[in-house]
Amino acid sequence: MAIARASASAPASLAPGLRRTASGASSGQTLIEFALTFILLLTLIFGIVDGGRAMYAYNAIASAAREGARFGAVHPSGDIVGAVQAAAVGLALGAGDITVAPIDADTLTIEVTVMYEFDAVTPFVPDMTFQSTAHQYREVWE
Repeated sequence: MAIARASASAPASLAPGLRRTASGASSGQTLIEFALTFILLLTLIFGIVDGGRAMYAYNAIASAAREGARFGAVHPSGDIVGAVQAAAVGLALGAGDITVAPIDADTLTIEVTVMYEFDAVTPFVPDMTFQSTAHQYREVWE
């Protein structure tokens, strides 16, 4: 009696032309896994970039508020808003984003407040509003 042997070719359950790799998985699965992983990786990278941009924006407005307060303490009749805008490198601050309180006669301090609307690029990172206030004593040169 002769025993029939199974052939070493692809099993009948696979469609014609579809081959299996050495591990037994089809090659299309690797492409799907790469696409899903790549989307998650890009989202993570853009989230990190947005976090860096947000930190830069907050540090820039805090520094600009300090520079404006210092300029106002030395030059009370000068263009304090212009000094703040010049100090906020890379940010488009309008005159409405900067509030300058006049020098208080009792304490001789000036107060500068800067607000900035941060627009995130990554869809899952919310837009934020940053605010920084700086106080400086009036410099009296007599």
